[in-house]
Amino acid sequence: FKQKTAYEIYQCDWSSDVCSSDLNNKSTVIDIGGLKSKLLVEVEKIPDLAKIYVSTHPMAGREFTGPTSARADLFEGRAWLITPAKSASKEAIAVAEKIGAELGSTTYLMDAVEHDSTIAAVSHMPQILSSLMGQLIDNEDPKALNFAGQGLRDVSRLADSDGQMWSELLIENQNELSARIDKAIAALGELKNALKSEDKAKVLAFFNSGKSGRGKIPGKHGAKQREYSYLPIVIDDKPGQLAKIFDECAECSVNIEDLSIEHSPNQATGLITLALSESDAQKLKKHLQLKGWLAQEIRR
Repeated sequence: FKQKTAYEIYQCDWSSDVCSSDLNNKSTVIDIGGLKSKLLVEVEKIPDLAKIYVSTHPMAGREFTGPTSARADLFEGRAWLITPAKSASKEAIAVAEKIGAELGSTTYLMDAVEHDSTIAAVSHMPQILSSLMGQLIDNEDPKALNFAGQGLRDVSRLADSDGQMWSELLIENQNELSARIDKAIAALGELKNALKSEDKAKVLAFFNSGKSGRGKIPGKHGAKQREYSYLPIVIDDKPGQLAKIFDECAECSVNIEDLSIEHSPNQATGLITLALSESDAQKLKKHLQLKGWLAQEIRR
């Protein structure tokens, strides 16, 4: 973000290089950029702009870009981080909060340094590790990838993201990322040594720590993460199978919280796994088995 750009946004008087508060004095300027510290330093250099400038960051997005990838519910239930300039008016902040709320998000105020640190932990590091997984896959025998399960797809999903955009974001946030990358490298090093020495306690601690960390991720709207039961169902790999499963769910009045689909290599069947409440999973399993579906053991 350069000062010239800020002047252009605010439609300043270039002949005198002065921004007058009489120009667009009822305007509010926001952005939806991914980093804040350096941006707001530049904004603060223009006092009249800083009064009406509120930097925001909706915590919603996809690994795909372009208008055809848009979703109407993209912002619903997501956090919308708001980092106003230090001298931003209450009115300008209220406008930014209203925009987030109107789109179904929950808004949170934080300063620029806290924002960039938070984003490094919850957004930038997941992208780095997912792209690393994609890089490792790229060096594997393609035949082996025919046997990939849903786990590999889940972990590498973010590797489809726009590399140009992410390169710029990570370089800009290098100070916050450096220590976290060092911790990731150290953790892998400790795991490697534990495997070599067959230290089962340390290997187990690695997994337990990971499970503990994941358990701290909140659920929808910041609530406690719900625990689901998972019902795997074998389906024929042909059109209409998903629709039939959904019809069965509707018939016995169960609510699907999430689902995943896996395809077996060189097989005409697939596996759909439904996430449901424990009671709904039990009810649906009995219903499907009576209807002749191959519903497997419920996982938790």
